[in-house]
Amino acid sequence: MTQRSLFLILPIGLLTLACASTPRDKAPDGAASATDSTPGEEGKDDTSEADKLQKKERELSYARLELKIARLEAEGGERECKNAIEDAEREIKEATLEREHFVQVTKELELAKSKLDLDRGAQQIEESRQELSELEAMYKQEELATLTKELVLTRGKKRLEMAQRNFDLDQKEANDSRDFAHPKKLRDLDEAVAKAEKELREAKAKQTRAASEKELKLLKAEHEIDELERELQKLKAKASKVAAS
Repeated sequence: MTQRSLFLILPIGLLTLACASTPRDKAPDGAASATDSTPGEEGKDDTSEADKLQKKERELSYARLELKIARLEAEGGERECKNAIEDAEREIKEATLEREHFVQVTKELELAKSKLDLDRGAQQIEESRQELSELEAMYKQEELATLTKELVLTRGKKRLEMAQRNFDLDQKEANDSRDFAHPKKLRDLDEAVAKAEKELREAKAKQTRAASEKELKLLKAEHEIDELERELQKLKAKASKVAAS
């Protein structure tokens, strides 16, 4: 290689190294600004804010409807509790009256009737016994046919026996009413009164609990509406600023 050729190659190599060391990725300031700002992004933000505003307005409408439903449900529950209390009070009154009527009227009537039946039975026994005694005394004095005598005396003895059996049954029935039927009836009536009183207490407790639950539910619904209204106002204010700018 000649000395002339060497002098020509050296400048060309230096020029090549200088071009390679120059940063190609670095763009001018104007180009960088254009890349950072995407066309249409501002319009996209406006659309997003409008969607948020519309969504919040829907949520507020739903919340107001839910509050209305909650108030209607609370009123229905209050009526239900009131009706339950009135029913329980009526049951107490009826059960108490029935118990008092049994103790003061029915029981006394049944006992008096049983006593009358027993007295009537005892009187019938006594009359049958007297009649039989008279017949026996009469037949001892008079000469009557043996068959007729035996027939009359047998009838008298049967009447006395039936009267005694009827009296014994009346006595057992009276004892059963006094010792079993009446106490059981009174226990049943006492239980009916106690049950009605328990239902009244439960109805009043339910009314108190329902009133507290109603108050809590309505407060939550009202607070939710207040919160949504504040958020909606913030979104409207933000949208106004964006529109003004």
